[in-house]
Amino acid sequence: MFESNEELFQAVNELIANLEKGDFNFSALELKRGFQSINGLTDGWALFLQSILSVQNSHSVNIDANDLDKLQSIYETVYFILYQEKPKPWWQLG
Repeated sequence: MFESNEELFQAVNELIANLEKGDFNFSALELKRGFQSINGLTDGWALFLQSILSVQNSHSVNIDANDLDKLQSIYETVYFILYQEKPKPWWQLG
């Protein structure tokens, strides 16, 4: 998990940039849309979590392993922000 929101936000921006460089434009756009939904309220974080899950479930087949690890860390952090508990293991999703 990340030490601060600033660290989380930096990781999200880096992941989006990496996805764009790797020609995963749909995944990058999906994460951008979700990330822009963060409004300080729970519903914004929930929309971001949905976008993370969408990328993981539908578009992660060819994404670099390091980027998938970063996506997992972001997912776990956002899930904890929403539910105040650790999520089930990443491999059980989908």
